[in-house]
Amino acid sequence: MAEQDNFSIDELIKENRALKRKLALVETNLERAKTISATQNLVESIRSDALKRESQYFQLVLENATNILLLLDSEGCFAYASDTFLREARIASFGLINSRHYQEVLREVLSEINLRGFIRAVDKAMKTKTTISIEEELDFSITGESRTYTILITPMFDDAGEISGIMALFNDITEINRALELAKQANLAKSEFLANLSHEIRTPLNAILGMATIAQGTVEIEKIKYSLGKINDSSEHLLGVINDILDMSKIESNRLELSYTEFAFEKMLFRIADVMQFKLDEKNIEFNIFCEPEIPYSIISDEQRLAQVIMNLLSNAIKFTPDNGKITLRAKVESCNADDYKLRISVQDSGIGIADEQKPRLFKVFSQADSGISRQFGGTGLGLAISKTIIKMMDGDIWFDSIEGSGTTFTFEIKTKACKRFAPADDNKEGIAGAFASTEGIAEYPDFSEKTIMLVDDVEINREIVIALLEPTGVKIICAENGKDAVEKLHVEIGNLDLVFMDVQMPVMDGYEATISIRSSGREDYNEIPIVAMTANVFREDVQRCLASGMNDHVGKPVSVEEIIEKIIKWTE
Repeated sequence: MAEQDNFSIDELIKENRALKRKLALVETNLERAKTISATQNLVESIRSDALKRESQYFQLVLENATNILLLLDSEGCFAYASDTFLREARIASFGLINSRHYQEVLREVLSEINLRGFIRAVDKAMKTKTTISIEEELDFSITGESRTYTILITPMFDDAGEISGIMALFNDITEINRALELAKQANLAKSEFLANLSHEIRTPLNAILGMATIAQGTVEIEKIKYSLGKINDSSEHLLGVINDILDMSKIESNRLELSYTEFAFEKMLFRIADVMQFKLDEKNIEFNIFCEPEIPYSIISDEQRLAQVIMNLLSNAIKFTPDNGKITLRAKVESCNADDYKLRISVQDSGIGIADEQKPRLFKVFSQADSGISRQFGGTGLGLAISKTIIKMMDGDIWFDSIEGSGTTFTFEIKTKACKRFAPADDNKEGIAGAFASTEGIAEYPDFSEKTIMLVDDVEINREIVIALLEPTGVKIICAENGKDAVEKLHVEIGNLDLVFMDVQMPVMDGYEATISIRSSGREDYNEIPIVAMTANVFREDVQRCLASGMNDHVGKPVSVEEIIEKIIKWTE
């Protein structure tokens, strides 16, 4: 009996242990089931959030799209319309057109002609089951302000390949078309400019070559002098054209710079008057200058560029003023504060004036008020554009007043500073006024018979020109054909030389290398000899490179005898 009881207890213990293991297994599986369920719920939640975000992103894209998007169902009724369409068509909300037929809706916001074109395109897309592209000028809400759209009408298909709807995408190309039109106009203006430029270059070249032929074929002194005078005039005109092109090139590449120095304002006006007097005399134009005495004797500005602007305005005035007309240049102080001055300069003529429709084009690059003007009066059409840029760089402004047939007045203002230096007693007068006579050539050449200069240039005719120009001064000239030749001759002649005129672009050894070689010799006399660049490289960076190589000064080609003499006096006395 005792053995039986023991057996039963042992069996119960075993069964109890087995039950506990089963219970633990059930509990483990239950926890696993809970984890799986929670994971599934989490996955569903994440998937739902992702779909919501995707839907939100898609909605944001549609709401902020600049293009118009319309979705139509298979019956042609609205299923969607972008906010851009609702704004353009002045429809308060999509609910007002949802499920309405597109023809009914569009008839309220488009003209009948626009609507018929759109309907034809939709019908063609449905029939051919292909995307149809059209370009239309549409006037939504019929406001009178049409815009140009490219419209892509694309059928949408279901899984069975049947058309389930239509998508219409409107791309506004109005601004693109305007930009293209402006580009075409600019290209046309440049083409006209190049044709005009070719004429402006070929005309003086024809005169130069023709007059040279006439001079060579005659022994009559008067005819030779006449031919040489015309050659000189044509050469100066050609140089002006080239300078305009170079200036415009520098402006377009942002390389135009100003060089501020102190100069006598009235004397600059006298020089301009002298230069322009010949053209004035040709047309018997009365020319007067009125300069207020309040303008400082010396100012700080870019004298060359300021004179260039004034001469551009005067050249235009002469060009468009008939014979026996009148031109007046006025200069006055607009305002001043201590040494800071604002000067106002105007050029008034009694010429043909400017028509109202031509005025907006006047300061534009590659443009003249009228393309016929270039054929009738000549010119590149760059002068006013260049002048406006220069004045803007001087912190000023330029404008004009004109009545067609009654003349034109160009006016500009610049900011400048007065110098502390006072005017010489004989120049301190109550302004200047009246007509100016031209001064022809140099009244009296200086005596340079005790001076010796070296002229370095690889082009023989350039050397001949300088020798001929300086012949009346009596100066002795030693010639060198390149930089290497100059260095070798300098070694022999250094004790006798007063000045070197050095070309830049030469074979064997250029002017920069020659100057560096001279300055780096270690000899004191080689360092003291003045070297002046005489070159056709006239950009500011060219001048700076000359000075950086060790040269003392710069003369631009084509050279003038006045400037050469000025440099000789400056560096040898």
